[in-house]
Amino acid sequence: MKYFKLTLFIFILSIFTACDIDGEDNRNCYSEGYTAITAVTGPAEVDVNEPIVFNVTFNIENDCGSFLRFDTSQLFPKEVAARVAYAGCECDDVETTLVREYKFTPTQTGELEFKFLSGANQFITKKVTVN
Repeated sequence: MKYFKLTLFIFILSIFTACDIDGEDNRNCYSEGYTAITAVTGPAEVDVNEPIVFNVTFNIENDCGSFLRFDTSQLFPKEVAARVAYAGCECDDVETTLVREYKFTPTQTGELEFKFLSGANQFITKKVTVN
């Protein structure tokens, strides 16, 4: 969890310092980090070896942003964060809402807990019973 907090802080900081301009007018503007997840939908119950599919909603801040992947913790409760990248120095501030699937296939019965990062030390929690 400390990893997610630190990375979220670094991401926010990098938004403000993403462009590196040298004396020759060369610009390199790129940053990666986590964005807040705003909604999660998915099943409450599945069978063993049946994929759990969550529809995860989050925002991209501008038109230079793109979704990279979901980063997850190794153990349960499984923490899930949406990693995004911003490439470009001249971006229009057009916020875009994206929905991507996060999949996990359980191999044994029990109750699983998924915590989707929705802000600094804030999560949307989903529990799934595996039969």
